[in-house]
Amino acid sequence: MFNKHEIYMQRAIDLALTAKGKTSPNPIVGAVLVYKDNIISEGFHAYAGGPHAEVSCLKDFEISKIQNREQLYLYVTLEPCAHFGKTPPCCDLIIDKGIDNIVIGHQDPNPKVAGGSIKKLKELGKNVLVGVLEAECRSINKPFLVNQEKNRPYILLKWAQSKDGFIARKNFDSKWISNSISRTLVHKLRAHLDGILVGKNTTLYDNPRLNVRDWKGNSPVRIIIDPKCKLTKDLKVFDQSINTIVFNEKIEKVSGLIEYISIDFNENWIKSMLTNLYSRDIYSLMIEGGANILNQFIEAQYWDEAYIFVGDVIFKDGIKAPILASNLKGTIDLKNDRLLIYENV
Repeated sequence: MFNKHEIYMQRAIDLALTAKGKTSPNPIVGAVLVYKDNIISEGFHAYAGGPHAEVSCLKDFEISKIQNREQLYLYVTLEPCAHFGKTPPCCDLIIDKGIDNIVIGHQDPNPKVAGGSIKKLKELGKNVLVGVLEAECRSINKPFLVNQEKNRPYILLKWAQSKDGFIARKNFDSKWISNSISRTLVHKLRAHLDGILVGKNTTLYDNPRLNVRDWKGNSPVRIIIDPKCKLTKDLKVFDQSINTIVFNEKIEKVSGLIEYISIDFNENWIKSMLTNLYSRDIYSLMIEGGANILNQFIEAQYWDEAYIFVGDVIFKDGIKAPILASNLKGTIDLKNDRLLIYENV
């Protein structure tokens, strides 16, 4: 049973989700202003560089219209910012507007904030409640939290496998394991992420486009692992339609929208690559295969979530799908497919 604070915080979460996939590298944030148990204003952070949720919510609010300030509450999914960035500090706006009751979903891990707003508001005598629906508020900003707490892109592993645990047949043919509903969901996921990564064999044998076609949104940066630069330019990923990065050990050059970046594959190449991508504003990344690449990320513990689509097919033999030993978060039935969602905690 939700209490009053949780009801309004859930509304703030719903508002934040309106902008999912549109604010990177910033978090999605929702804000709700409540007076005498009635919502009188709402707002959310719509796009990176745009007004923050608190600004959107409070822009037309005047404290002079409020007779009983103790019955006025502001609900925000994330601690208000305390520093000057592309916009002024939201903490100061709350103070200037004369709001005394502030309910916050969770503390901002950004070192520029990190509890600073909460401390400032409390020192001014404000009634600050932190941690309402904290888990739910954190769950909507997984990429942002990984960025701030681990200084690397958020990593989502994704693959489709047969009922008997194969990711492809021995000739690498895997079309199609999952159904059209699952494929639409994959395109939705792509539209919410900054980059999508595959290895040489997946690029060669599947010849994927790695774009967003079955959902509305921008296509992520394509990232190809091709150490010896053996892939030919007639493959779809080299069609110059999307920014594409090829990590290899031989070449450093730019050719149109394709950039070749040389790294050392004898060392911890995944860490080196992630550091490079993070410096290029790739804050979230989907790893789509193949099995060898996925297993390397799993063994190195470089993953945050995994979406495994189990199709209604039997292969009996082929290339074994990766195995995640634990941390099954949930399952979703997608007609005759089943989606398994794992979390690396």
